Amino acid sequence: MQHPVRAHADHIAKVTAVRKPVLAVAELVWNALDADAKRVDIVTEPSPVGGIDAIQVVDDGWGMAPDRAHASFSGLGGSWKKLTTRTEHEGRLIHGKEGQGRFKALSLGRVAEWFVTYPKKGKNYTYTIQIIADALNQFELSEEREAAAGDVRGVRVRVSELHKTLPSLERDTAIDDLAQIFALYLRKYKDTRLFLNQAPIDPSSMEECVTPYDVPSIKLGTESYPAALEIVEWKVPAERRLYLCTAEGFPLDEIAPNIPAPGFHFTAYLKSDAFKALAEQGNLGIGELDDATRPAIDDARRLLREHFRRRAAESARGLVEQWKAEEVYPYRGEPRSSVEEQERQVFNIAALNVNAYLPKFAERRPKS
Repeated sequence: MQHPVRAHADHIAKVTAVRKPVLAVAELVWNALDADAKRVDIVTEPSPVGGIDAIQVVDDGWGMAPDRAHASFSGLGGSWKKLTTRTEHEGRLIHGKEGQGRFKALSLGRVAEWFVTYPKKGKNYTYTIQIIADALNQFELSEEREAAAGDVRGVRVRVSELHKTLPSLERDTAIDDLAQIFALYLRKYKDTRLFLNQAPIDPSSMEECVTPYDVPSIKLGTESYPAALEIVEWKVPAERRLYLCTAEGFPLDEIAPNIPAPGFHFTAYLKSDAFKALAEQGNLGIGELDDATRPAIDDARRLLREHFRRRAAESARGLVEQWKAEEVYPYRGEPRSSVEEQERQVFNIAALNVNAYLPKFAERRPKS
């Protein structure tokens, strides 16, 4: 049966816009986690002619009753999650509250379908929901029926008639991308498991170290939002990212860190509910251009530069001690000022990189 959506189609179209496909897939995963799923599987269905034919996100959560589904899909901003900050069964922090995540699926493909199985009075019941990109002002909700024997509780979302081939979800780096998005959540809730085509996404096995920093609050209008930065360094090569997150660390958007850090692989999470407020207004994509959030982003980049300058200097320490023992290190004693300390850091980092990139540098004469 068709039901109307209480929102203008152009507003829904704005909500469906996502700059990167992996962020739209992540929204479907967040919905599963908000339903207390303990296992979430992302499955890409290959096309006979190459590429991906469809994407599925399958979870073992508690699903939702048809009346809640109707309320959620019939308008934007009407999510049940507005009424609470914790999930119903596991008491986890909730990611979404604005009822917009489900429409992000349409940034991937023309058709999105939800196959829901939920418990009621000791039995499982099932029904389906469908939304289509070229009919944004309506959705289809089927009648519920008793689930067949063997049908398990949970939700399977399938997005088909994809807008493009989505190579970013086929590459080996897709697991790294998802690991970066869900690193903070999966570290907090260790009984939660996430898979891409049966391959586990386990950020903890990839983490080298984690460092938190305070950042000045962000002011939007009359509201002031606390902010913090968390830097995760990885043991494996990973694309550098600076995520703009909610205060709980749920990534909403990403920007380039734009800092030099040779030899380091990292993800930075700038956390503040100011970004959630911007997302609710549909203005998150202008984070770097917004006068209110730009100072916090600049502060985050400054902290990143300082952090990796220190980390590089630490990496150089062993080599420096060797040079001191050989009496070829150009400085004597302890630094006499903060300026000299920074000068030594720069020298140590430069010398470390020369030693790393010039073959047989260590075998040359001390003067070199």
